[in-house]
Amino acid sequence: MVRLINGRDFAHFHDRGLPVINLGGGKLQEFFRRQLLFLGGKDWEILRSSLQPVFQPKVLDRHAPEITRLARALVEKIETISQAGISCDAYPQMAPFTMDVIGSTIFGVNFHALEKRESSDIVLAAKYSFLPHLGLPPIIGLLTMVFPSFSSFILNVSALIWKDRVSQVRNGFTYIWGVATALIRNVLGDLNQLDRYAPGIPGNSGYERGVAGYDDEKPQAGSAIRNLVEAKNIITGEHFSMLDITAVLYTMIAAGYETTATILAFSLYNLARYPDIQQTAYQEAQGLQNIDAMTYDELSQRLPYISAVISETMRHYPPVTPIVALKRAAARGAHVGSIAIPEGARVQFNVYQIHHDERWYKNPTEFVVERFLPSSPKYEEFKPKHKYAYLPFGAGGHKCIGYRIALHEAMICLSLILQKFIVSLDQSMHPKGSELRCLSALTLVPDGGIWLKFEERMMG
Repeated sequence: MVRLINGRDFAHFHDRGLPVINLGGGKLQEFFRRQLLFLGGKDWEILRSSLQPVFQPKVLDRHAPEITRLARALVEKIETISQAGISCDAYPQMAPFTMDVIGSTIFGVNFHALEKRESSDIVLAAKYSFLPHLGLPPIIGLLTMVFPSFSSFILNVSALIWKDRVSQVRNGFTYIWGVATALIRNVLGDLNQLDRYAPGIPGNSGYERGVAGYDDEKPQAGSAIRNLVEAKNIITGEHFSMLDITAVLYTMIAAGYETTATILAFSLYNLARYPDIQQTAYQEAQGLQNIDAMTYDELSQRLPYISAVISETMRHYPPVTPIVALKRAAARGAHVGSIAIPEGARVQFNVYQIHHDERWYKNPTEFVVERFLPSSPKYEEFKPKHKYAYLPFGAGGHKCIGYRIALHEAMICLSLILQKFIVSLDQSMHPKGSELRCLSALTLVPDGGIWLKFEERMMG
């Protein structure tokens, strides 16, 4: 069914059918609706197709030097922790790095997240605006899964009850909108196209703070924001509206910040848990030079083992969780195999369950790097038994548009960390033999964190 709905029958299931939540009506609501996650029908198809050139491999590969520079800055931060002889929670270390990568490559500016860390306004805004189901109690999320046809009603009624939580989310949401608006306006000024400028929601406190914080920033040449401003609708030939561009930029943070940070944190956990695997990965990374000049394809060829570690990590701990599982809505009635799906029905795939199903994976609870290493003698025995049994970034037309840059970023970061440090688990937080417990939010979240120690390698 996964293969048919995301492949042959995609035309019947191109909409995600996600509930649109009322964050205040008017322009704010329209901004919410214009995001790629929520767009449907022709609007989604046109925007996605028009954005494809912005995310072509040759365009994304140009960011390797900047990603490498930021990864080296992260290594310096970890070095301070290592020298102090203390352990740290992996995710809060990775998140500022991934935010700065988005700032540099997508927004074209320095967000200074690695410097400011928890006090960074953009990190705090992202933290609050991406809380699952507006930060409402977990039971609300469960109810939307059990009663998907009433999910919008459930969320909107709940938002009226827990107004303070929704307000926190709204402020984070509008702050990022303000940041994007200020930067787009500056690009339009450079292009002598200020007649295209349209303000977002003047007077909103979160929005105004975002605008004020980046009013004087000029996005770098080659950044996605500049390419988006110059992109055109493939049907009309006209430039996209500011609302569309800001909505896309918000989606880029939503898709690339928390997910990539989580992938890195879980990958480090697995490397720390399995020292033999870490040693093999280190040997592969050890002799790597000129990493900042390598394209994604070149790096994948040079780092097949580390790439496989990342892939097996995403199988064990997929970025897509049951709460935001792959969802599709039937645009019209269809038969998928022997199953009749009526018009308007929603189909949901639990990626975590698929990734741990014995029908598709041998010994699915075991961490086996060779599942994704074609050169290994174990590959044929352990590889996924179906193309659509591995879905870390979705599938078909809705596959994550920025998945290559996320993997490129992860390979660079892990390689530089392994070159410098031996990573181990803090046994006081992760006793030997214990399993990592996870919570399902927008991404899979380790319950209590992933506590690691970084010991500097002896060089020479």
